[in-house]
Amino acid sequence: MEIRIELYEKTITGGYYATPRILRNDEIMNINISRRIFELGTCSCLIDNTARDKNLTDIVNFTGLGFYDNHNQVKVYIDDEIAFIGVLKEYKYDEDNNTYYFRAEDMLYKIFRTIDATPSLIYENTTAKQVIIHLFKNAGISDVRFSDEVVDYDVKKIKVEYNNTYVDVLDKFFNVMYARFNCNRDGSVDIVKAFKNYDGTPIIKYKLESMDFISTGEYSRNENDIRNKVIVKANDSDVQAFVCPYLVDHMNNEIYLDVIDEDLANTLEKKRNVARRYFRDKLRHAKKFSLTTIDGSLDRDVGDMTRIFMNQNKVQGWAIVNGINTSIQDGIWQDTLEIEVVVGDKWIEPLAVGGNYIIKD
Repeated sequence: MEIRIELYEKTITGGYYATPRILRNDEIMNINISRRIFELGTCSCLIDNTARDKNLTDIVNFTGLGFYDNHNQVKVYIDDEIAFIGVLKEYKYDEDNNTYYFRAEDMLYKIFRTIDATPSLIYENTTAKQVIIHLFKNAGISDVRFSDEVVDYDVKKIKVEYNNTYVDVLDKFFNVMYARFNCNRDGSVDIVKAFKNYDGTPIIKYKLESMDFISTGEYSRNENDIRNKVIVKANDSDVQAFVCPYLVDHMNNEIYLDVIDEDLANTLEKKRNVARRYFRDKLRHAKKFSLTTIDGSLDRDVGDMTRIFMNQNKVQGWAIVNGINTSIQDGIWQDTLEIEVVVGDKWIEPLAVGGNYIIKD
């Protein structure tokens, strides 16, 4: 297995110089890459600095900033296949152990910034997809693609003020579209359905069985934060309540209520999408496997549907990969997967219920 890290020095004008500093296996002590659904991807590396040739040239000097400074770009390759692209956010030099450590974030770091608008961005007579594309472009990400499954809708007018982060505004659209972002290993972004359809026998990319694991894996179900009824409010007079029948039955017909204020949810279908994503996300946190595979692989990706078998306790089912933590050290590559056992769409489908949820003064 050949690992290659390329560090590209920032130009201080928003770009990166074309010629990288390349680090290879003999200098790389360990690499950890974390990619999770709905979250920012990260990469951390520990580099041997016995030769003491990895040094930082600070901005107060006049010979350049060096390859090891924050905000430089990093690319990680495994056997010439891209595994991560991002920007350095933290580094540490250890003089005693002669090491250099860095932590990088994938290109989605750009949308976690506060919007620099003067004083606002205004969108009129357009569509949700066009607003999303423009927000990503405004943040500095131009390679954005939509899955055909993500349904567009008209936007009459929306004003985005500078006191918001990009991700907060984008998530409002994703909520009503039942969508999410996925940052690919090459830095491009896909906008896909929040969770893949599952009814009957889904199409899977691979199976995971106990023989594939370092350990037998672990299955847990924690329901301290789970809810089975949600009230979606577009405004004080436009309100709809939904229950998740599966969770109502599972929780012995006791109601656990939550309220979501979402001004973009101005139709019943948009409100239903908000509730659908809410219930799915609660289940994602509640029931999951955690297992470590014998061999790492770039063929596995966040969002994959798989079939899982655990021989020790006979647990099996259809599952979705919600997180992958890649660890490479001493030539050994292991992936720790967070896998959610999924529930059929018809079980989790939000059911609109009646009742007066309009609060008047």
